[in-house]
Amino acid sequence: MNKTWLDRIGHQHSDQLKVTEIFHRVANDRLEIAIRMEDPKVLAKPWDIVFNAQLRPNWELGEISCAVDNANFVKFEK
Repeated sequence: MNKTWLDRIGHQHSDQLKVTEIFHRVANDRLEIAIRMEDPKVLAKPWDIVFNAQLRPNWELGEISCAVDNANFVKFEK
């Protein structure tokens, strides 16, 4: 049985899932991350999303574990 999902809700995917991620630096301190999920057995059409990330040198990143509830994960500035 497959132990991965398309999203945090738990939507399943098939063995034909293809994920493409494109990282593009749009400025010295910013990234654009484009993600495309294609799965002809599960999705009626490709699913596309774009995220923007900004460099935060003073932020401390916490560890994220898929085995626990991460709803309370918070980033903070020092």
